[in-house]
Amino acid sequence: IIDNVRGESEKRQWIIFDGDVDPEWVENLNSVLDDNKLLTLPNGERLGIPPNVRIIFEVADLKYATLATVSRCGMVWFSEEVVTTEMMFEHYLSRLRNVSIESEAVIAEDAAPTRAVTLQRQAATALQSHFSPDGLVPLALNYAIANLDHVMVPTQQRLLSSFFAMMNYSVRSVITHDNNQGDFPLSPDQVENYVTRSMLTNMIWAFSGDGKWKCRQQMSDFIRNSTTLTLPPNQQVKLAFFCFLVQN
Repeated sequence: IIDNVRGESEKRQWIIFDGDVDPEWVENLNSVLDDNKLLTLPNGERLGIPPNVRIIFEVADLKYATLATVSRCGMVWFSEEVVTTEMMFEHYLSRLRNVSIESEAVIAEDAAPTRAVTLQRQAATALQSHFSPDGLVPLALNYAIANLDHVMVPTQQRLLSSFFAMMNYSVRSVITHDNNQGDFPLSPDQVENYVTRSMLTNMIWAFSGDGKWKCRQQMSDFIRNSTTLTLPPNQQVKLAFFCFLVQN
């Protein structure tokens, strides 16, 4: 960024730290957060931070932050009441329809959609009803937070971030498979079948993956009892959803 190798100085650059502001490492950034904006390296070299660079600390709370760090930063606080799960679902579906997963480029409204964008929009349509306030995903999210034992403190934002990342991978798999189909592209029904069934396994790993086997089994049983989607046969042995692999 400092050397402007790829034209970084011509646009804004954001450096985002996700996690607790631990004094053991963040104290080394105090000079960066000061007005002089200098990063001092262990060898004594000092690097000036360009004016187009901004630093953001995304934290759940200020439990581990020191006054020296807090006093050098501005603060923006969002409660769960301000940013609801419904907003997060709608934001994800909007990005899925209007931002290319492959290039992260915003799709112009008057542009003819590519095949990949068409598949993304078909996936968004397939997920829409499951993301509604009384849909399966919000129900599973609330169940996971209220009833399961997690290794880390569960928050709606953390669990949904994991879920959305997994869904993006599933949609990429659809695009890749469709590219390999040649003259036999996937139909909307095939896209829906794959995306919705991937959604089931993604929920288990995103909402209970940080728990023990019993935790994931509970999540699997809840989804099995709540979903209206067709499930794999389970007559001879009781297997959890996370034992299955959704294939093309």
